[in-house]
Amino acid sequence: MLLVYFNLTKIGSFRFKSKRFRSIIYALKVAKRFSFKSMSIILAFSFVRYLIFTAQYVILLYVFSENFDLLNSVIFVPVSFIMNSIIPSITLAELGVGEMVELKLSEIYDDVAVVLSTLSLWIINILIPSIVGALIILTAKLIPDK
Repeated sequence: MLLVYFNLTKIGSFRFKSKRFRSIIYALKVAKRFSFKSMSIILAFSFVRYLIFTAQYVILLYVFSENFDLLNSVIFVPVSFIMNSIIPSITLAELGVGEMVELKLSEIYDDVAVVLSTLSLWIINILIPSIVGALIILTAKLIPDK
């Protein structure tokens, strides 16, 4: 994966005949503008974000689960993140899709702990920032005074 990530310019040089790939080709052309250093910084921020989400989820599982197991959590959380990334959803529907995926994956935790953990994670990372952002936008002056 890292080889692909750091060699996006070489992938972008392939000629795709299908019109379906136009957005991908455009994204690869934009990616050519970034230096190796910039790509490394972006990757580092993405990794830190992933670690934060993982830590949040593991802590919530610990809080809500009666039979918490750190090793199983470290395996379960990344798999559930990957599955939620693969299954397309819009933000409001993401809540139900996330619970469904986690319930199918989780045999170690009780259903209530998984649902409460994913719901809490959604509230912390999606709902609260959305409300704060909406309030900031509503209270901000969109047109400056002359």
